[in-house]
Amino acid sequence: MNQDAYKKALGILALSDHSTKMLKEKLRKSGYEQQDVDSAVERLVKEGYVNDKRLFFSYVSYLAEKKHFGAMRINISVREKFYKETVEEYLSEALSEQNFAKNAMEYAEKYKAKGKDYMIRRLKYLGHRASHVITATNEVFGKGENDED
Repeated sequence: MNQDAYKKALGILALSDHSTKMLKEKLRKSGYEQQDVDSAVERLVKEGYVNDKRLFFSYVSYLAEKKHFGAMRINISVREKFYKETVEEYLSEALSEQNFAKNAMEYAEKYKAKGKDYMIRRLKYLGHRASHVITATNEVFGKGENDED
């Protein structure tokens, strides 16, 4: 194994957590051979410096609670940072731990001043289910005359 790839990976991890996918991509972009990248990352996983499951759950929680993303948007975001197998293994469990209706409501309360139409568009963009969008906007703005039951 190339010790330089391992040291570079440690330096990357010293700045922030990375998934195996993101770490391998950064090492490859730095010019390391695939075999050296794989060996370095495998060693870091064995040593506990890289833990995709821990990072995955933390990232999903961050997206839901801090960014107010809904399940659909989280699904897209995690696929950019994690391998397909990791997403398939952990996504449903990680999403089940989130309260998306509450998150949509908190977002609607926080940005109420921007108006109901804005809020509906924004919550949809953030990947919330239609039922959460409707409930949140009706709670925050009240039911309008043209709203359906």
